[in-house]
Amino acid sequence: MLKAIPFKVQKKHILTSTRLPIIRAFSQGLKLEKEYEKNQTFYLNGKKVIIDKESADPTKTLLDYLREKGLTGTKYGCGEGGCGACTVMISYYDSQENQIKNRAVNSCLVPLPFVNQMSVTTVEGLGTTKNLHPVQERIAKFHGSQCGFCTPGFVMSLQSTIQSHITEKNGQLPTKKLLENSFDGNLCRCTGYRPILDAAKSFGIDFDIKDSPVPFDKMKKFDPKKHLIEFPEELKQKPKPFVSKSEKHTWYQPTELKDLLNIKAEYPEAKIIVGNSEVGVETRMKNLEYKVSISTSKIPELRQFSELEKGIRIGASLPITDIMDKLEMIIKQKKGEKFKTQGLKEMIKIFDIFASRQIRNTACLGGNIATASPLSEGNPLLIALNAKFGLINTKGKKREVFAKDFFLKKYRQVDIKPNEILVYIDVPFTKKNEIFRAFKQSRRKEEDICIVNGMFRMEVDPNTNKIKDSCFAYGGVAPYTVHAEKTSEEINGMVFNRNAIDKIINKISNEITIRDNSPGGMVDYRRALIKTLFYKFALSVLYEMDPKSVSKGELSTIIEEEKPEMNAKQKFDIMEDMFPITEPQVHKSAELQTTGEAQYTADFAVPNCLHAAFVTSIKPHAKILSINSSQAEQIPGFVSFVSAKDIPKQGFNGIGTVFPDEEEVFATKEVNCVGAILGLVVAETPEIARKAARKISVEYQDLPTTLSIDEAIEKESFYPWCHKINRGNIEDGFLKSDFVDEGEITSGGQDHFYLETHAAIAIPKEEDEIEVISSTQNPAHTQHNISVVLGIPSHKIVSRVKRLGGGFGGKESRACLFATCIAVAAKKLNRPVRFSFERPEDMQISGGRHPFKAKFKVGYTKDGKIQAIDTQLFASMGHSLDLSSAIADRALFHSDSAYFIPNMRVVAKLCKTDLPSNTAFRGFGGPQGIFATETIMDLVARKLKKHPEEIREINLIKDGQKTIFGQDVNDCKAIECWKYITKSKDFLEQKRKEINLFNANNKYKKRGYAIMPLKFGISFTASFLNQAGALVHIYKDGSVLVSHCGIEMGQGVYTKITQVAAKELGVPVEKVFVNETCTSRVPNGSATAASTGADLNGFAVAKACQTLRKRLQPYFDKNPKLKFEEIAHKAYFDQVSLSTTGFYATPDIGYDFEKGKGRAFHYFTYGAAMTEVEIDTLTGGHEIIRTDIITDVGRSLNSAIDIGQVEGAFIQGAGWLTMEEVVIGDKNPNNKWIKDGFIFSIGPGNYKIPSPTDIPRTFNVTLLSNSSCPSNVHSSKAVGEPPFILGNSVFFAIKNAIYAARSENGFNEYFRLDAPSTCAKIKMACADKFTN
Repeated sequence: MLKAIPFKVQKKHILTSTRLPIIRAFSQGLKLEKEYEKNQTFYLNGKKVIIDKESADPTKTLLDYLREKGLTGTKYGCGEGGCGACTVMISYYDSQENQIKNRAVNSCLVPLPFVNQMSVTTVEGLGTTKNLHPVQERIAKFHGSQCGFCTPGFVMSLQSTIQSHITEKNGQLPTKKLLENSFDGNLCRCTGYRPILDAAKSFGIDFDIKDSPVPFDKMKKFDPKKHLIEFPEELKQKPKPFVSKSEKHTWYQPTELKDLLNIKAEYPEAKIIVGNSEVGVETRMKNLEYKVSISTSKIPELRQFSELEKGIRIGASLPITDIMDKLEMIIKQKKGEKFKTQGLKEMIKIFDIFASRQIRNTACLGGNIATASPLSEGNPLLIALNAKFGLINTKGKKREVFAKDFFLKKYRQVDIKPNEILVYIDVPFTKKNEIFRAFKQSRRKEEDICIVNGMFRMEVDPNTNKIKDSCFAYGGVAPYTVHAEKTSEEINGMVFNRNAIDKIINKISNEITIRDNSPGGMVDYRRALIKTLFYKFALSVLYEMDPKSVSKGELSTIIEEEKPEMNAKQKFDIMEDMFPITEPQVHKSAELQTTGEAQYTADFAVPNCLHAAFVTSIKPHAKILSINSSQAEQIPGFVSFVSAKDIPKQGFNGIGTVFPDEEEVFATKEVNCVGAILGLVVAETPEIARKAARKISVEYQDLPTTLSIDEAIEKESFYPWCHKINRGNIEDGFLKSDFVDEGEITSGGQDHFYLETHAAIAIPKEEDEIEVISSTQNPAHTQHNISVVLGIPSHKIVSRVKRLGGGFGGKESRACLFATCIAVAAKKLNRPVRFSFERPEDMQISGGRHPFKAKFKVGYTKDGKIQAIDTQLFASMGHSLDLSSAIADRALFHSDSAYFIPNMRVVAKLCKTDLPSNTAFRGFGGPQGIFATETIMDLVARKLKKHPEEIREINLIKDGQKTIFGQDVNDCKAIECWKYITKSKDFLEQKRKEINLFNANNKYKKRGYAIMPLKFGISFTASFLNQAGALVHIYKDGSVLVSHCGIEMGQGVYTKITQVAAKELGVPVEKVFVNETCTSRVPNGSATAASTGADLNGFAVAKACQTLRKRLQPYFDKNPKLKFEEIAHKAYFDQVSLSTTGFYATPDIGYDFEKGKGRAFHYFTYGAAMTEVEIDTLTGGHEIIRTDIITDVGRSLNSAIDIGQVEGAFIQGAGWLTMEEVVIGDKNPNNKWIKDGFIFSIGPGNYKIPSPTDIPRTFNVTLLSNSSCPSNVHSSKAVGEPPFILGNSVFFAIKNAIYAARSENGFNEYFRLDAPSTCAKIKMACADKFTN
């Protein structure tokens, strides 16, 4: 360890003057620059790279550089270090420790000059499909890659964990537990994470091959000699000072403190950079520009870590990961003096949930301090620890200031002068009778900013129990970090006991207040957290004083148990006689995806291509008075502003999914939402395009707005469409009921958060031809829209898709609009034009799941049998119809959930609001309709004081009954699935006893379970969409080329189609290749949606293959021993056609709402799930303990893919109902701090999807055995959407846990809980003394 720099301790922040040696000031430029390296040198995938000073661009990120160089395996997912898609490994020599370090980092935040004298490894540098690295192979073969867009990031995170552990720890592979925790900075929207975690754990030193869920014997063993990335010898040297300059920006990387001070003297406003996690977001997302940056990551004094007499000293630029490692060492060294390291242990605990591993690997404590975020975990932590900071100015004057005095009572302002540098942080050891605890509450456990955090220290005299000293610091409660200084003064000398706790809480609550309408919202919840976080601490203090003073029921609040390792089982049938059907084959693109070779729209290289940025409205509803592009035109590299006037005369400025003129392509007279498209700026680079787009000046005149369902209902702002289903006689049903109740419930929206944002490329060709490559689920509709808007026949427009990085419905219709805009630009300029949305604009513009409100009335018997339900559904459609009518129809069709309801009326109304148009999302309205009915089941159970599963079971639909829309239910598996999950009455009784015992023994932790049935109809509700075509070629060598209308977006449709074709033709799957989807091969395809991709396209391919097989059958009959390629060869010479088309249309589909008759669905799929959760009633946090799922997929085409779809859909459904809260400026009193019409929850920083730690600790999935659907392709059933519904089991398990908490507080009746059940809603619903 380095020896600490001797700074004298000063009271508060009184300046003293002591000079460091050799501090030089400059009046004219930096003379030191001549001593600096000006050419950047680093290694990229083992090859030396030199960027000469003339080519330098210090504003460029590592991600942008990699992608420009064709290394497109590294993906843009969010641009703010929140998703991990851009993860790479950097390796560098730490000269202070004489050690090579390997770290996973977010390349979207890493400035290119940061990697000077480092080695960078991308996914391409690990291996290729011809020579897979073990990490790549296992993630592929463990079925851990679906859409694959996030996969390279997971690969590199895992490799970094393995490599850093082996090289920096004990030379051995890490444990399974450590490997499971490798991914706190990586998000996946497809898999549900389980297979990725299984793949990671297979590298554990404690891994047992017997536990492998996939065949393991043929996989490569990890050999450190072969599979660790070698570090270049050339880089094993002390760092050299480096400068990178361009016209706009200068980056300095000094290696000595004196040089740093000299640069700071010359440029007082220079930005200090270490991890760039704050500045990187400011420059990319907030468009801030800085002229000079100084990287302090190479300065020894700022990277020190040393033990002092009474504490530790941490260099301000030491990465947090290194701090954690060194704190662990200190803690081990002081086992005999554990009291000293209380604060250090709590630091590790908080740092472990600070941001993500990738951020911690580069970010430093000094940066967290200097940026002074009011949501910071580090700043209140250091205040409570009574830390002090050492600063030095450019003249060599040094001072120390205590943390509590450093943070000023103004937003992001601290006591640091422009000419000062933060050098170190001194953290004292905790005293013998001091208790220190740190708490953080956020929307998600990992990689999330806090809602509120509380850091508490108290010293109590052991003889008198009087408080000698204390500090209570908070983040997230004010525009700055606060501590209850007055409270600490007033309680000094107070005897601490149970009676004192409420008194102190009252004092803190009076001192630290949150104003109404405070930014961030959740005001009542945050006020409650101020109390409850301290209460947790207070119990800890009581326990430390006297363990007997804390009841057993309170212990779980004090003693945090280590989370158990995730375990999971998958159960399914394999029918070898049907192979390759049912065979759990690996996704056809998995290896391409794990190596980064798989291409997505933004990865295609197109010569001479221009870049577009969208110009969108900042008003929710307004007249457009003028649009002025003159300022944008002055920017070098600007090419054109494209708007409605550029649509050809023969074209039409309007598109629609149902009607051709639902909305304008480019708004002309009026805008109807924030994000409405006004035009495009086209430029030479994406950066110039975005910059120029911000310079487009638009003058508006505001118009009245409608921004919520409630406001639309009040104003009767409904679209002129209204469908209803009326079964039986509801009035008669209510009369026959023993009880009748009414209620309301709301389910919120949801963002698709596909990892690949919308992207498209339009390439003009001769004779008015245009080729469009886009990230769409609907290439035929994209083709049609472009045809209409440009006035060009469809046969001259080719729309193609290779694969999508996730879709979930979000790219079914809205993608067509964006691609059409790009086509207009390409047509105007006669050059290729491309775009790719930044994450925030994608989330603001593209729409999401429809929020629904349900008003219901239910009649039921004393036994719980439902007699009648009358429901009104209100859906927020946004400003245009899009697919809303079909979505509302599916909500109607699924409003009976999995139950037989003899009398039901359900009406759907579409609320027209001045918001982005909502659109398709997995389940397509079905989840919203089902959620309303499951809420009714919960109400009935509570009113009758019965277990909810009893009510659900006695109302389950049975074979031979009819749905509420009159369709026969045949071969119904609802009860079979239910019984599989519930097992027996004894099992349920035992489960209830276990839950009740836990709840009785734990005062502030409560558990609940819920069992949820599933019935989901499969087909497009618009009958004409239930069709697909295919084109199959057999070549002379026996190889088979298949084209069809389906889009591969992770669900494995290409893999399943390959298996179908191979089975029908009787050839190995290796002989079949499925071509990219393209309208010039198979025309008029329907969108890949409604879970029908494999059904429709599989049947079409099967029919084509059957035709070809029939043509070849005489050859097989005559020469049964001949190989397929020999037969193909003979057939060719006999002039037999080896090419054909196939076509399939689902028979007998169609429903007439006017007559109330028809067959809405081809078939139903069934399932059930049981979930157990645990909630923290003091904070509202929850954890999924266990989930068991069974789903009916018929005879699975590919059991491994189907299991993955079940897991991914379930986790996505759980996310919708628990944490994925869409927060909009909608005039809601809680959201007044958001501008009208703007979505606050954009980007991973403010919108939280489940992370790897949010999945069930035990996660078991079974595919129903001996099920088949003879009317579908190879007796299979769809799987993409139905399991999403089972996320209801998480929501209602949480609600049941809340019931347990409420009952202890005297509230035993039914209560309303709107979705999502966020931590704020959970806490406030517990209705205890802290919630007022």
